[in-house]
Amino acid sequence: MDYWRDPHSGIISATPGLAEYRQIHLAERNPGLWPATRPGARALVYLWRRADVGGRAFRKFVTGDLAPALAGTGALRELRTQMFLPWNEKLWDTPDVAHDNPADQRCHASVMLGFDDRGARAAFFASRGVERISSALAPHVSAIHAYDVSAALTYVSAGVILPHYRE
Repeated sequence: MDYWRDPHSGIISATPGLAEYRQIHLAERNPGLWPATRPGARALVYLWRRADVGGRAFRKFVTGDLAPALAGTGALRELRTQMFLPWNEKLWDTPDVAHDNPADQRCHASVMLGFDDRGARAAFFASRGVERISSALAPHVSAIHAYDVSAALTYVSAGVILPHYRE
């Protein structure tokens, strides 16, 4: 992780036009299961869309249905959604770093969930609200994985490169 936190972050932070650059470091030991995750203050959820669901429909579901449903639980203090564009080699011109993962291994969206404390997070993942949300995912999502977040490091904020990352 030292490489990603230190030299790599400087390369990416220098990219013109970035409004924000954050690295999300996942906990080393992770069950990687939805909804069973270990306690912690944040969870990062990766979503893979079903093959029969188009990109626009998937985006509409994540931003128009899933995010409001998650926010409506009242359990979150942070909610961030991110839709991933299809991989394009010209956008990832980074020497000696392979970004061309097989298409079936590329996820399509992520959702960052933040909680007041570990207890609130554990209660959220054990709740009936998550059961209801899981049922709503099935028509849109082929796979979902939730991971503990051990650190969220911000290197660029409001378009400004920070002198040192901020947790």
